[in-house]
Amino acid sequence: MNNLPPQSLSMMKSVSSIAPLRVSTHSGSTVDRMAYMKRLVIELSKPNLRENAIRVLSERTELFHELAPLLWNSVGTIEVLLQARSKEVIPFLLSNEIIPLCLHSMEIGNELSKSAATFILQKILMDEDGLAYVCATAHRFFAVSRILDMVMEYVQRQPSSRLLKLIIPCYSRLSENRGRAGIALTSSLPGVFANPAFINSLREDPTTWRWAEQLYENIRKNRFQSDRMYDIVWSTSPSG
Repeated sequence: MNNLPPQSLSMMKSVSSIAPLRVSTHSGSTVDRMAYMKRLVIELSKPNLRENAIRVLSERTELFHELAPLLWNSVGTIEVLLQARSKEVIPFLLSNEIIPLCLHSMEIGNELSKSAATFILQKILMDEDGLAYVCATAHRFFAVSRILDMVMEYVQRQPSSRLLKLIIPCYSRLSENRGRAGIALTSSLPGVFANPAFINSLREDPTTWRWAEQLYENIRKNRFQSDRMYDIVWSTSPSG
């Protein structure tokens, strides 16, 4: 690796698609592998190199067990990726376990860390593939909703308009699921959402209030759907 010319790793066919890195127990190889990944992560923030860097990293995920924390330590790179709106970005982030890292930071981080992690989670949920991924299993949905509830509790203790503006759209997007996840949210939404004073506070920011209105409307629809499903099950059950 030390003899490689100083050019984009993702643009080098001899490296990216023909000659994969070999895994070795030698510390030198580990250092080379980390340096290789770091250079590719840097390329993710460069528009002319991003697509190839994503392809190379996606193809070699099984070799890069350190990739998720490496990406997380480059939060600026993740934000640049999300703002690029490339169709490959969300699947790439999901495959590299970014959501668990976001949730961990949202749970234990300070306000700045919580805000950065919630921003990333929000962007993932704004994407249809990202929303579908979170709502695909009960484990994923409840892991996300639990941490959102914890952040909401944090905001109640230490008011933060920045965090509130990020978290309300997350709830709203989850409520757009018309499957079990959306229905589950109707009964697991924090009680503060029924508090008149809290509802009035949401009206102070027009954008936040639009997301809140959509959330309340979706909750109403999902609750109706849940009640209808219950009526159907009840009406088709054998009489006792």
